[in-house]
Amino acid sequence: MSFREELYASYTLHPSHATTADTAVYDRVYGHYLRGWLPQDPTAPVLDLGCGDGNLLAFLASHGSREVVGVDRSPVQVERSRRLAPAAEVLLGDAGDVLRRRPGRFEAIFCIDVLEHLTRDELLETLRLISAALRPGGALIAQVPNADSPFHGSIRYGDLTHELAFTSGVLRHLFAATGFERCEFRECGPVAKDWKGALRLGTWRLLRRAVQAWNTVEIGSPGAGVYTRVMLARAERGGTLPPVALPIGPTTRDAT
Repeated sequence: MSFREELYASYTLHPSHATTADTAVYDRVYGHYLRGWLPQDPTAPVLDLGCGDGNLLAFLASHGSREVVGVDRSPVQVERSRRLAPAAEVLLGDAGDVLRRRPGRFEAIFCIDVLEHLTRDELLETLRLISAALRPGGALIAQVPNADSPFHGSIRYGDLTHELAFTSGVLRHLFAATGFERCEFRECGPVAKDWKGALRLGTWRLLRRAVQAWNTVEIGSPGAGVYTRVMLARAERGGTLPPVALPIGPTTRDAT
């Protein structure tokens, strides 16, 4: 058993992966961060790679998506997802297998805290499979550690199964090389849901100006403009796809 397999087997013990029953928190956070990025057609199929406890699946279903699919390699996480999002199709197994079996199927594919777990070779192959599994004009929406943040190391090295952190420039390159276009990026800063959140948000805006000033002094420009420890990226499937292997056979509820 590899170190990744061993750690994934006990992944729910990681302090940052403690589950919460407060779905209202995720509803507010996802509603804010994903604003304007969700499919407008409620019948459009969406896929969550590495669905974890199912909070995003539940959010997508509660916001009108009628065909919601999730996949995770952890039996414990899959069982939690099925309880929290009973309307979703939740698969146990490898994300690559699910992507290969459903080419051109999805309007949106979500990779929240997933891509950083992949090696460079795995990352390229996975992005090619994602682009092939999207409908033309469909979107990949990913959250990753942001290497442009002064404090990204707390995320990059906060999990032994993390392989990478990303800048927006590196992601643009990766997306262009794997069949995507029209990239955009979004900070994951404080959400002003109450007075404390509003205070944090106001303070954050002052601090990010300080980071911009730091960059301007050091390199002559304010930098990429995305400074939170993690960032969201959205990229659309382009018209020309790179070649990928697309096998074989039916998809089952447990895609092993």
